[in-house]
Amino acid sequence: MKRITPQSPEGPQKRRRQPQVSCDSCRKKKLKCDRGVPCSSCVVRGLSCTGQPPPQKGVAQQRTPAPVPASVPGTDDSILGRLRRLEDAVFGSGAGLSGRESPDPAPVSTSTGLIPDSLAHHDRQSVEEDESYASSQLSSRRPAVDSERQQTAKFLDSTFTRHGLNVTLPHAKMDYHVARVANFPKTPTTTATTPGLTPQSDQDTRPTITWLMTLSEARALLRDFVTNLFHILPILHVPATSALIESFYASLSLGSEPPDQSHAALILAIAGTSAFFYAEGSEAHQIFASADDATRTAMSWFRSALAALNPAQPPPASGGRLAEVQARSILAYLMYNFEGCSARFRFLHSCSLSAAKEGCLHLIDSPAFESRDDVPTREIKRRVWWHIVSTDWMLGLMGGPIDGTYAIHPRHMNVNQPRNINDDEASLADEFLNHPPSKLTTTACFIRRIQLADIARRIIDARDPQSPEAEITDLDKVTTLDLLFADALASFPPFLRPEGPLPADAPRHFALQRDVVLLGFHSRRARLHRPFLLRDDDDAACRSSRDTCLTSARVVLSVALRILRGSQAREPSRGDRMGCRLGCVVGHMFMACTILALNAGHDTGREAVAPEAGGAAVDATTETHAEVAEACGALAAFGEESAVAARLVQNLVGVLRRYRVQGLDEVVVSDDADKAPGLPDPKVETDRGRDTAEEGESTADYAWMLNNNTETSLDGLWDGIIGDGSTAFGWDQLFADLDPYCGV
Repeated sequence: MKRITPQSPEGPQKRRRQPQVSCDSCRKKKLKCDRGVPCSSCVVRGLSCTGQPPPQKGVAQQRTPAPVPASVPGTDDSILGRLRRLEDAVFGSGAGLSGRESPDPAPVSTSTGLIPDSLAHHDRQSVEEDESYASSQLSSRRPAVDSERQQTAKFLDSTFTRHGLNVTLPHAKMDYHVARVANFPKTPTTTATTPGLTPQSDQDTRPTITWLMTLSEARALLRDFVTNLFHILPILHVPATSALIESFYASLSLGSEPPDQSHAALILAIAGTSAFFYAEGSEAHQIFASADDATRTAMSWFRSALAALNPAQPPPASGGRLAEVQARSILAYLMYNFEGCSARFRFLHSCSLSAAKEGCLHLIDSPAFESRDDVPTREIKRRVWWHIVSTDWMLGLMGGPIDGTYAIHPRHMNVNQPRNINDDEASLADEFLNHPPSKLTTTACFIRRIQLADIARRIIDARDPQSPEAEITDLDKVTTLDLLFADALASFPPFLRPEGPLPADAPRHFALQRDVVLLGFHSRRARLHRPFLLRDDDDAACRSSRDTCLTSARVVLSVALRILRGSQAREPSRGDRMGCRLGCVVGHMFMACTILALNAGHDTGREAVAPEAGGAAVDATTETHAEVAEACGALAAFGEESAVAARLVQNLVGVLRRYRVQGLDEVVVSDDADKAPGLPDPKVETDRGRDTAEEGESTADYAWMLNNNTETSLDGLWDGIIGDGSTAFGWDQLFADLDPYCGV
């Protein structure tokens, strides 16, 4: 019998545990782990793969090597170095990183930093929750690890919503023909297009043949798009987009199917925007025979891009999601400049928002969101997302069917705001580079647009929850909200202020960008005070609000006139066409004219002039009439470049003449405004026997703009509202009907 020695332990002897190399799931299930991040076993099972030490390369990028101690006599320095590298590889997630600031960016804040937080308590309770929610994320950056059952439930959910379950729908195959733009076929058309006017509509037939420009012309159109950032759309990464164009044309030359229809849509959207804002002296100037040819080609490319994004087309791959969102955003912007804030523009905007959510752009900086994008791609995605968000929030303060609403709540996203940087590769690649707001960069105006959108959202949140479409009539609340505009405008650096000096290194067309931003701020400020403009009481507080409204309207008018006349000292001579075709300029100018005109005849502080008396107005009224008449004359002149301006001035002049506004006799309304450019000629269509129901609906959409004798025209609207007296409801209703013409 074996004798048990007292020195032997009672239990099994414990040995030192080796560092864990398998993930937690494989170790628990005793499966073979390939030590990937994530491992193949967890990928197949849809589980979260955690527990492995980080790879050596990632640790080397984030960890600062600890100083090697002084050499001890008799030791080899190379052995100590190798031992140090081995410790970094095995224990890289240890205390070495605990004292260093986390490289993850701070969570999103819905405020821009320029709006004081002390004003948040004047908004609705939801605004306060937004702020507290954003700040609470600072202490909870690490996501909670789901249990195995939760991970399994999420995996099963994804099987119902993933893209692989899409049913193939019948669709027309896109047939791409590549040729020089000058060699595009000039097919006969029944559409009467007035020279120099923006086409507004065309027959809704999706093309089966898509004519593409050559590769060299596509490169030139891309360079023209990114160098002329008058559109405030810095949502393209030039190297990535250039590589996308090269790859697309390479696949066409090989005769294979293009990798993604969204790539074709993005190329066509970029080309269409550059063609629509065609101007002499640009890099793409030699591509088109004339301005009219560029406009027609832009419309053709616009329709082809929409056809490529048809839902019946195969869904884009994961790599094409960003291209699809970029294409939809650019097409929505182009539609806005075609016909203003129309139903079609709002529809295209909602499509871009849906595509952005499908691509998870609202979760870019979420701790639980795994992304393998590089730093420049993540920054571009942030810009694309915030462009869509800012557009959505500003649309909620423009009247129309979606007035007082927005689709993107701040608590439903986690995306940092874009950085104030230039678009060079070094700045995009440095994730920690962010210039102060006083630094002029290519994204300075884009960031101010986001700031304006945040103010618009706060105003919407401050409305009565029972009547979101009703404007705020509480004077104290309006005064508090006006501080948001006052503080934002006061924080503008000199180069963002009217007539402010521009640095020598200012980006091209920055002056036009600055004026567009000023239009947005002052027009929304005038809209905030607009309910007090036509009140009959002579209260001092209301008088101050009216003065603010009129001051902002006059700023809008002066800035818009400066843009449309192309009088900027730093703007090239070809820049006026761009300003004339920017829909926001015409829309904001139109609203400023209506505010000044209505104030001229309704200001209780002036002598009322009966229309039948034909008396002379006082000096102040005469001055206002002169301002409005000058603006109408400018709009009439710019009708040669923009169909939106041509139609608005025709109706506006008719309204102002009915209201006895002086100085309108010299305003000549273009005869071409009697019919919408781009719409079929009714006589021609009747002769050709093409009076289809679809075309009838298209023509009817614009009928009220074309016929001043109809009851739905602005003249008829004016008679119906003020014919029986200038009631408060009538004025409010008039403004509400004018709202859809304001710009974004």
